[in-house]
Amino acid sequence: MAIDYAVEDGALWKRSIQLDCWILTASGYSDIRNAVREERKEQWRAAVARIGWVIGIFGSFTGLLSVWRFTRGL
Repeated sequence: MAIDYAVEDGALWKRSIQLDCWILTASGYSDIRNAVREERKEQWRAAVARIGWVIGIFGSFTGLLSVWRFTRGL
């Protein structure tokens, strides 16, 4: 996930006079937090899709094994 660099007139960052460094603004923190949540949501959706494929393949294999055993009289 890419985060913009700190600039003087940016909306995400502001210069701290006390700490002499860049800190996130409230809106910057919120934007980054929302971006992380969205990225996690996309990763979860991809994982669920892969799990669906695995379950489908396993179910098909189980069905074929059942038919094979039935035809052999086991």
